[in-house]
Amino acid sequence: MHLLLVEDDQRLARVLRRLLEDDRHVVEVAHDGETGVGIANSAAGIEVVVLDVGLPDISGLEVARRVRKAGGEMAILMLTARDTVNDRVTGLDAGADDYLVKPFAFEELSARLRALARRRACRRGSGRRNRPRALDCEVDRRAARGLDRRDQSGGRWRAIRGPPAGGLARVDLGCPGWFVAPR
Repeated sequence: MHLLLVEDDQRLARVLRRLLEDDRHVVEVAHDGETGVGIANSAAGIEVVVLDVGLPDISGLEVARRVRKAGGEMAILMLTARDTVNDRVTGLDAGADDYLVKPFAFEELSARLRALARRRACRRGSGRRNRPRALDCEVDRRAARGLDRRDQSGGRWRAIRGPPAGGLARVDLGCPGWFVAPR
């Protein structure tokens, strides 16, 4: 996976880069927020930004907001010492997909990166374009286990495996093989 690490602590950045590269990731490093925004918005192929909140020039929260505002679809994992519930909620609301508090075990960071990669692969799904990007595959799986969902008009919908026998499905959930059809 191609990662951007935005971390102002040079020693931690060196150690993380080495560990992530040993874990077969390609790692770009930025030591301040402005550089991080520039790389995230211009470098091709960045899949995940690992982002410290406490940066010397602009906060990691502002970096996340700018990346999202510019249309960046890469996952953002906040890696920070700020550990209150309010801090985590603020980070997630700023555009982060995950939040890991320092100190942390590298194994947990590695597992969270694998989880982000799975979500990304699921969203790419079968290669069809123009499907809803906001749906998470976990929601799709819950719907597939028989939980009914209602659309905005109040109609009932159900998740089915594969395209319905009567033709194309009304909504493609964005994961390979799952569709929603009217009940």
